[in-house]
Amino acid sequence: MEITEELKTVNFYRLHMLMSPKIEDMPTLEDADEHKLPAINRLLIKMFEFNREMNSVGLSLQEEKGDHYHQKKLYELTDTRFKGPGVLRISITSKWFDPKYGIALHGGFKFHLYIDQRIHPEISDWLRIDICHLNTTPISFVSAREYDRYLTPPFYHGKHFFDGIEVGPKERNFATINDGLTFKITTFNQCVADACAVMQALIISKDSLVAIP
Repeated sequence: MEITEELKTVNFYRLHMLMSPKIEDMPTLEDADEHKLPAINRLLIKMFEFNREMNSVGLSLQEEKGDHYHQKKLYELTDTRFKGPGVLRISITSKWFDPKYGIALHGGFKFHLYIDQRIHPEISDWLRIDICHLNTTPISFVSAREYDRYLTPPFYHGKHFFDGIEVGPKERNFATINDGLTFKITTFNQCVADACAVMQALIISKDSLVAIP
């Protein structure tokens, strides 16, 4: 079928952006918010503990660059034990780290975690977690997760950030149906478990952490 000039953009999105979901990709009643509340409770408790322990060693919430509201909601850290080639960047962002932030979760809860231990743009270990509340009906809590490990010999012989941290299976997204936010509870629970594991590991090593200006 001949595609007119006006429809080329639409056809590109149809072929490359609009993924065709299968039955197992669709949300069910098991993915409803009420089943995610126990995980949200665990996450909030760990966030409160993390904020308290970071403050105990003089690491305070930072203001995110470009934030027009000037809210302090960011921890951007590195670990002094990781030296040598490359850089280790730990970024965790959420307004709900601040105990004085009194907005309800349905006011737009967002949690973002990104760990990147990198010696080259394509040679690194990273973990990215996003958990947020969308204004949708009837299901609103969503999450996204990407985790991969590339720092293996002969590329790197130093200390790995993820050594000894029990995070879930490796997964790297390449424009699949699972790329981006999903309502599925299995991904949501995995995101919370990984986020709590990382924050606990950072609490344990808090004396080695320093803020990135």
